[in-house]
Amino acid sequence: MRGSVEYKRVGIGVVAIALASSLMPFADDTTPLIPIPSLNFVAYLFVSWGYLLFLPAVFAATYFGLRGRGVFRAMVFGVVTIVVALNAWWIAANWELGLHHPGANFIRAVAVENALAFAAVLGLALAGVVRRSSAASDYAYIGVFVALGWCAFPLFGSFDL
Repeated sequence: MRGSVEYKRVGIGVVAIALASSLMPFADDTTPLIPIPSLNFVAYLFVSWGYLLFLPAVFAATYFGLRGRGVFRAMVFGVVTIVVALNAWWIAANWELGLHHPGANFIRAVAVENALAFAAVLGLALAGVVRRSSAASDYAYIGVFVALGWCAFPLFGSFDL
């Protein structure tokens, strides 16, 4: 049976992820503090406002599916490391495109924002493994989903089709 701590952390995670994902529609245009994550944009194209439920649902389902396993902390560290590497690759691969539309200052600001967000999440994940801290791993797992909903894999370029 799951303890109340897990349910509280899932509640915190679902609310935080939904709030981070909901920033996108409130931006008149992309700003460095509210870049449009590609994952949210694609999900919005398919399910309209239902995209707000996508990341929280994936988070809750995977959290409950993985949390009770003894390797949860190592899996969180692995997932965070993979997402950090893919996000860095995404920004590097789309750098030139971003220079043409939003501009150099925007691209640099979003890159720094992503670096700081993912450094914090990676630090929590590492602390979870090194200190064997379930709380640090739980919050790192929440953090990676918040970053996915807020700033990861930013959409650079124009929307001209």
